[in-house]
Amino acid sequence: MRDGKLCKFSDTLPENGSYDNITYQKIYALRFIPAYYFEYCILAEELKNRLLPNGPYDINVASFGCGLSPDYYALSHNMDHITFHYTGYDVCAWESRALLPAHADNITFNNASIDDISQHELNQYDVFVFPKSLGDIAANANLDAFAEKIAQTSKERIFFLNSFISTEHRRNDHHINIFGSIDSALTRMGFECSDDRTETYYNYQGENRSHGLKRINQNFHYPDILPICRDDCEEACNANKSPVFTNMFMNYQILEYTR
Repeated sequence: MRDGKLCKFSDTLPENGSYDNITYQKIYALRFIPAYYFEYCILAEELKNRLLPNGPYDINVASFGCGLSPDYYALSHNMDHITFHYTGYDVCAWESRALLPAHADNITFNNASIDDISQHELNQYDVFVFPKSLGDIAANANLDAFAEKIAQTSKERIFFLNSFISTEHRRNDHHINIFGSIDSALTRMGFECSDDRTETYYNYQGENRSHGLKRINQNFHYPDILPICRDDCEEACNANKSPVFTNMFMNYQILEYTR
């Protein structure tokens, strides 16, 4: 890639419309996956702690806008004593999934919008994950209709693992308001949320925002033997940024609904 082939991605942003290109998928993975995986590990650990006392111990998980499914790997590595099946939905067919680590037989991918998910499918799920995807979904699909489908579940206890795109933790109103349509639909069906749905988190065990992944592992960087751009390139560029390894983009919450 040192011959300038990445230059056309210099202004490309991580948003719908960009993910169909396999080269950009790889750029995206190198920069964001370590940080996002870490964030989902925190959520997976919290989910496990809530399930272990009284169950259920065999759950179905749906991830909407799953991309390269870092949330699946986080669940796999942190859900001791909990069995789960993961179904990932995404409008983009991520060809670069072929490069991911091997996984067990408890994962299914559906190349579909939330508008195409049936009521029967949604009724099976105990856990709903929005991995940095809620804003894109709201902009490109009928979130209100989707919320009504989720609320029709016969289950008495469901969870939401929400991770929002953010550059400032306290500026979370936009995504909190988007999720409000799901909260309202569930409330109308008799559900109550035991968590403060207006609160999101970005730190782990009291760490400073700038310390995030560095406190856990120092090895999130491109190997020196694999430079991806020209050595003499000094342009501002979205293609040659180093991986995220602080808390800067973290903004997550777990919400438990019961009735």
